[in-house]
Amino acid sequence: MKMPRRIKLGGFVVAVDSTDQMNNAGDWASVGAQIRVNTHMTECEQAETLLHEIIEAINYYGGLELEHPQLTSLSAWLFAAIRQNKLTFL
Repeated sequence: MKMPRRIKLGGFVVAVDSTDQMNNAGDWASVGAQIRVNTHMTECEQAETLLHEIIEAINYYGGLELEHPQLTSLSAWLFAAIRQNKLTFL
């Protein structure tokens, strides 16, 4: 998967940075609107992490107030459904 440099979420633009300077899989920072994904993982793990962090951003911007365990479960199940069914969107 080619990692995007930025994504649009509604009216927001979120920067995406691939880095090997992390101790975790990825993170989302509302200050600066930035997602970081660790490059010391497989391509599949990076894609799953990107989806997880996108959902983190949606949780923030959308005021969903999902707890992190709920968000983690949602992102894992959604990624599995997309991957196992070879879904593509536009």
